[in-house]
Amino acid sequence: MSGSERCGVRVDGLLHYGAVDFDPQHLVVWILLSGKPDEQLPEWMQIVPGQVNPACQIDYQWLLELREHIVQRFLEADWPRPQEIKVFVDSSNRVEAAGGGSYFKG
Repeated sequence: MSGSERCGVRVDGLLHYGAVDFDPQHLVVWILLSGKPDEQLPEWMQIVPGQVNPACQIDYQWLLELREHIVQRFLEADWPRPQEIKVFVDSSNRVEAAGGGSYFKG
């Protein structure tokens, strides 16, 4: 999935975290994007099927496809209730500038 691209926006990487030892529903997956200025990339935006974020300046259908790809991979790995995984997107540059993992503690 890393390297996937649409309309000049590309997936730089994925990361995940969560208190999955307590309950798998706590899994959060982040798709980190680049290719456009940070102000044109979503910030802390959750990808939710059936919802469209009007502030999103990139192809939301593509983001839904990326989310579905993630869900499918967790399904293949027998993850409990993979369709409930929370998937967010943000700018890889924004995350890096804010200290990497510490960005997600805010």
